[in-house]
Amino acid sequence: MAGFVARYYRAIVISMLVMVGLLSLQLPKLHMDSSFEGWIHSKGELYKTYTNFTEQFGADDKLLIVFKTHDLMASDPDAAGLNEALPESHLDRYLDFVTSLNNIPVVSGVIDPVGIYLDNVDLDDGLALVLKDQAATARIRDKLSQSLPGDWEALAAKDMQTLGLLITLDPTQRQDYPYVVQQIRSAFSAVGIAYHMAGVPYFSAVMAEVMNQDLTLVLTLLITVALSILFFFLRAPWLVLSIVTGIATSLISTLGLGMLLGIQVTLLTLILFPLLFCVGLTTAIHFFSRRQGDCWTLDYAYAQVLKPATIAMATTAIGTGSFLFAPQPAVSEMGILLPLGILLTYLSTMLFTPALFRWVTGGWHLPKINHATHNLSTGRMRKAISLLLLLVAFGSAFLAGNIKVNPDAIFFFQQESELVRSYQQIEEQLVGLMTVELMISTTSGKSVLEGNQRSTVDAFLETIGKMPSLTSKISGFDLQTPKFLTKNREAMRVSLHYRNLANQSFTEIEKELHQHWAATNSEKSGLQLAITGQLPLILMGQDQLLWSQAKVFICIFLLVSILLFVLLRSGRILLLALVANFIPLLITAGAMVVLSIPINSINLFVASVLLGVIVDDTIHLLHAYRESGDMAVALEQVKPALWITTVTVALAFAALLASQIVPVVQFGLLSVIAVISAYLCDTCLLPLLSSTKRVKI
Repeated sequence: MAGFVARYYRAIVISMLVMVGLLSLQLPKLHMDSSFEGWIHSKGELYKTYTNFTEQFGADDKLLIVFKTHDLMASDPDAAGLNEALPESHLDRYLDFVTSLNNIPVVSGVIDPVGIYLDNVDLDDGLALVLKDQAATARIRDKLSQSLPGDWEALAAKDMQTLGLLITLDPTQRQDYPYVVQQIRSAFSAVGIAYHMAGVPYFSAVMAEVMNQDLTLVLTLLITVALSILFFFLRAPWLVLSIVTGIATSLISTLGLGMLLGIQVTLLTLILFPLLFCVGLTTAIHFFSRRQGDCWTLDYAYAQVLKPATIAMATTAIGTGSFLFAPQPAVSEMGILLPLGILLTYLSTMLFTPALFRWVTGGWHLPKINHATHNLSTGRMRKAISLLLLLVAFGSAFLAGNIKVNPDAIFFFQQESELVRSYQQIEEQLVGLMTVELMISTTSGKSVLEGNQRSTVDAFLETIGKMPSLTSKISGFDLQTPKFLTKNREAMRVSLHYRNLANQSFTEIEKELHQHWAATNSEKSGLQLAITGQLPLILMGQDQLLWSQAKVFICIFLLVSILLFVLLRSGRILLLALVANFIPLLITAGAMVVLSIPINSINLFVASVLLGVIVDDTIHLLHAYRESGDMAVALEQVKPALWITTVTVALAFAALLASQIVPVVQFGLLSVIAVISAYLCDTCLLPLLSSTKRVKI
């Protein structure tokens, strides 16, 4: 390997740059995919139920804009000084805005309580009376009830002080939702009144916007961390430039290949950036810090690092390969992209980086590295830290069973974020935003509107109407339209609105719905109930993801163990490696309980990803231990690199703490905890557990 790089360094650099240049042509196709389709299992029974539901009643995505009635009726001040008798009203601009929605191709329908009222208005009533005259309020409520039976409650508060404009969008054009939502937000802002927005299209648009901001911030922090650490540790500007260039080329190549394979950038892609920086930086630090005396040579570096670095790369790739077995496309695609990026980063660091350094400097000269590290590997401090690690690990083992699960994406945002505040305001003043769809159908061919079928459904609807977090329900009894009742009357839709930010989880709601159905429906009724909708489909899919990853992690742990045995070829040393890497994961699980961090679809992968990452330093240490036969000698050889790679990985994942998305922040925090625990296990616990005698080579 060393001879190949030394002889063909120019060809290696040119070939890599040409490949990167070609793949970079794919980057204009890159865009943030925040649609809900990527987060569902499109081949499972849940999806079949949802498909059956949409075939019966149609599919549409709803965008809700909520505002205050008195804001709508206020007039602008006479800024022009013309003393107009009738200055322009917010209402005028609002009506113009509603009319303009018909010009947006993605908009499939509009339900406007203001327009409905105005079409049926009495001359002696006016919207301005809503805040002053209870009789006028009652008349307005009556008009809305007659004009939009069953559905108006979701668009107007009981006191009529809060109204909602409902816009339905064409689901066949979901790729345009972020742009359309931004267009609608800008147009409504021109009305000049305060408003709140909700709905899956709005949620997706905000997620895409936040992801773009996070990506820019995380990349900036990662580059700053990389440059700072490399300059501090290596003291060689041209080498630092070569390493950063190598990481950049591998990142561009990974994204370009991802575009060629049809993989879109999603929320999980944020993990790609710190992960590839970690692989590139840790591999480079180990490679360029291994000296023979004070002298660094290419031959010696490859001889000492190639084998453990290759196994370390393989374990990291295997860890991220757990994504591949997820039922959701947005997750499973990361099982291709992440291992691919890790492989490319490893090859770039081991081939392109030394070749580029040779070309730009004309040689292999590197300055002496003499960094003191904290001596924790001997004496009382080592024993105290080891004892503390074991105690924390045992405590974490007892706590791990108390980890909670919360896959609801609304909690992906900070409490003070605009989206959460909007949802809180809407749920307090208007309607619950957790929408659960029910499909009640007959198995006997009879109509759900007649006889015992109707009585059974009536009893069920009356019972569920008492559920605490339910704010409204609409059924085929209220709206006998194709959206709620099939033409043959054999199937009926029931839309339920629950408070999304209430304490009751969807799992509890689902369980309660089944209990009410069992209590009111006999086996001989000829009726069946299906619970579906976009939100249940996503949340149920997250539960499937959790269980599938629990099984996959066991397989990954076994594969990593096999690779370690191939490298170490010693059962005793393998056991040391497994202990040193299992304890940090156990401590991380305990931290989730202590810090009240529930499992969600992002931090769920901390164990698999971190198993591959934290094992890297253990591999380098135990490989040196096996080669030297003495743990003290092994530590002397690799401890400076262990220290700086720990700082590197911790700071790289700490960059995720700057994210606006809660699970990403949690992923970064848990990663830092795992990495620090792993370093202490490697430098304190392993020397205590290892034999004081030399091992056989």
